[in-house]
Amino acid sequence: MKSVANLLADVLNAEHCSLALQDLAEQELRSLFNSYAFHGFNPNNHGDLLAIGDQIIKILHGSPLAAKVIGSLLNSRMDLLYWRRILSHGSLINSEQGKDIMDVLKLSYFNLPTNLKVCFRFCSIFPLDYLFNKKELIEMWITSGFIWQHSCQEERLEDIGEDYFNHLLRKSIFEPWGKKRYVMHDLIHEMARNVSNGECFRVVQNDKSIAIPSSARHVSVHETEIQKVSHLENICSLVITTKKQTSTDLNVFVLPNNLIKKNLRLLKIYGHYSCKLPDEICCLVHLRYLSIELRNVHQSF
Repeated sequence: MKSVANLLADVLNAEHCSLALQDLAEQELRSLFNSYAFHGFNPNNHGDLLAIGDQIIKILHGSPLAAKVIGSLLNSRMDLLYWRRILSHGSLINSEQGKDIMDVLKLSYFNLPTNLKVCFRFCSIFPLDYLFNKKELIEMWITSGFIWQHSCQEERLEDIGEDYFNHLLRKSIFEPWGKKRYVMHDLIHEMARNVSNGECFRVVQNDKSIAIPSSARHVSVHETEIQKVSHLENICSLVITTKKQTSTDLNVFVLPNNLIKKNLRLLKIYGHYSCKLPDEICCLVHLRYLSIELRNVHQSF
């Protein structure tokens, strides 16, 4: 997969050039790790945890992302036994032996509550570097049935969803981008794809080797590949990206009838030109969320 910098270089017909970033020095990594692990606490009051933290820092290979993710994970429980359990976890042992840092990042996922795990996996259907709008994402979680009220709860689903989002933000799953948007680090996005187990799936343009699992329920697809998902009968969420319009391209994207699935609850179409929805869309009795973002037009229902 090309980096954003190389993709931009292709568009501008410019020279490909990249800067290799060095790992953080141990002291810098310690400062970053402690700022997350002891957020809201005085580290000097937790000498036993500081000692365990120093052992963890030595096996993170200078990775700032790993320091933030593991630090955020530990911050949720300022408990000596819990910190020791994380230190002795196989993922950190593998990292110490020079294996993939992805195993370390997955520790954060495996320690999420079940209801937050599915919200996280859902984010994998969006492209790398996608700018998430918190309100829109929460609406999609609600529509997809990921957020529910317990019988004794009086909170609105939107408020519960905001708690979910803020929890993921504290775990460094999301990072702020400007005032109202959020982004996932590329390794966090890769982790979301890895743990989706075919439930959430993204079909990219011109990928001929792709094998789409029949278990996919939450799917995103580029319009040029849309027939590749027409056989899926259990789709609940469908996100479609339309291609960029050229000066000579006056076509209108028409949503095929065979994409109108009876279980569809969420339909989002975004891109660069107009679209036409078939009359059969009126038969989608379970549809709860319809969003169309095309050029400067944005409608959601």
